[in-house]
Amino acid sequence: MPFDVAMTTFGRLAVALAAGGAFAFGARRAGLLTRAASRWAGALGAGIVGLGGATWTAPVLVFFGTSAGLSRLEARGMAREVDDGPRDARQVGANGGVAGALLGAVALGVVPAALCFWGFVGAFAAAAADTWATEVGRRFGGAPFSLRAGRRVEAGASGAVSSVGTLAAAGGALAVSASAGLGAGEALLPPGVGTVRAVIGTAGAGLLGAFTDSLAGAFLQARCRPAKTGRPVEAPRPPAGARNRRVQGLPFLTNDGVNVLCTAVGAAAAMIGVSVL
Repeated sequence: MPFDVAMTTFGRLAVALAAGGAFAFGARRAGLLTRAASRWAGALGAGIVGLGGATWTAPVLVFFGTSAGLSRLEARGMAREVDDGPRDARQVGANGGVAGALLGAVALGVVPAALCFWGFVGAFAAAAADTWATEVGRRFGGAPFSLRAGRRVEAGASGAVSSVGTLAAAGGALAVSASAGLGAGEALLPPGVGTVRAVIGTAGAGLLGAFTDSLAGAFLQARCRPAKTGRPVEAPRPPAGARNRRVQGLPFLTNDGVNVLCTAVGAAAAMIGVSVL
């Protein structure tokens, strides 16, 4: 390997590792991620910076930055089926695993970069749409409409939607998609597809992913009733010494599984949108 190429490769690796480490450290210090989650997030961030560069990194920063800010919003008197707190490693994998797999596919050369790029963006657009809908909707959306029960329920309940939350979801998806469009050159645009079409289509794909999340949360996600409190919760694993009884949904489909489904639908819809429609 020529010396100048080796130095370029080394420099990119150094930048990637530094960026991933800084991201992990900052997220941990801010209380956003657990120790294990910060390590996984740092590794994912380093991979994105190292393999994808700034264009691939921008939508990730928009997703994480806005999600972190919105998670600080307080909403009184709302139902929360999952406790707030630092995100764990499973949650990091649920939100970033699909996108990471697509970046890996590009690195291995098995899928065209342009197609995977917009699938990558669609995954994070869906994650952002879901997060924005949840955090903004529970704070400003009032009593949402439960897709399963067919009536108004407490803010924060899974499988429930509101007009404010839906608008927020569209905004989150568009923010992530637009950040990708700003840096995407011709190499990352499929033949015959312009930047505006790619951005709008991918934002729509993210919104579709978030709506899939709501449907799955309403009808398929496991929900249990702890013997101690009697109030339904999403987590099927009870704390030590407690007992939970499943009252709804598939036993293997947790909230993390629903988030994987959300990002997978967003990625698939975006890839179809920029290549077929």
